[in-house]
Order: sequence, then structure tokens, then C-alpha cells
Amino acid sequence: MAWLLAQLTPRVRAILVACVVGFIVLLFAWWMGPDLFAGKDEPARVVTASVVKPADCTESTPVETITLADVDGKQEARLRACGHDKGEQLQVVLPAEPADGELTVHTADTEIGHSNLRQSVGLLLIALSSAGGATYAVLVARGAPRRRGLLPV
Repeated sequence: MAWLLAQLTPRVRAILVACVVGFIVLLFAWWMGPDLFAGKDEPARVVTASVVKPADCTESTPVETITLADVDGKQEARLRACGHDKGEQLQVVLPAEPADGELTVHTADTEIGHSNLRQSVGLLLIALSSAGGATYAVLVARGAPRRRGLLPV
């Protein structure tokens, strides 16, 4: 193997190193799995809630106060939404592990920004950046082009 590498020109070695490093980075990103570019899917528990204090949609960050009906007793939570009437029944999703402090939920018919497309696009971008790095290695290994002037020196 060492004999084969010794026979290669510095330009070919630079290209080979760039390709191998790019391939290793791509394999590592693939091995990390979907959590690298998209969040983990939380198991959803859908419950019925009633709007206690509606929010006006003209606010910059509207937050409504709701009461969860399917939880032990009556529990209040925050819903980042607007336009609901007082007493309106909604289907909301409870997080798997409630956060410390006030509970914040989202409606069951919405999805919080995770998709499987993010992994594919992320891996494609890593592959393109690896190809860009290999191209840069080729340009550096090639050296500066020699230009001939218009006037003889």
C-alpha cells in the first residue's frame, strides 16, 4: 500500500485525501441518523382542552390559556394560538415529558417543524460540501496557472 501511495503524484494524493475525508464525514453523518438534522419524534398524547382565556390575533406572540380535561383533575396550560372563542373545545397534544414550570401545548392538527426530508437534504449538502473541498484540493494541488504576457520581457 505504501508503495502504491509513493507512486502517486502530489496532485493525485491531495485529491485522494480530500475524497477519503469527505467520504468519512458523510459516513459519520449517516451513522448519526435522523437526529443530526431533525429532532426526535415525541410520542403524542392527544387530549381535549377548553379555552379559558382567548388571545387576540393582533398580538405579536398570541398565547391562549386552556384547561385540559383528560388530565388528572383540571390543569391549565398555554397554547400558542389565537382566534378561538372562550369555552371552545380543542384537541391538543401533550408532550411526553412535561417541562418544568408552566405547560405549553400545541393543537393536534399542527406539526412542530420536524420532517424526514431534513436528513436527506442535510446529507446531500454534506456530500456537496465534500465535493467542493475535493475541488479546492485539486485547485491548490494544481498551483497557479502560468500566464504568458502580451509583451515579451
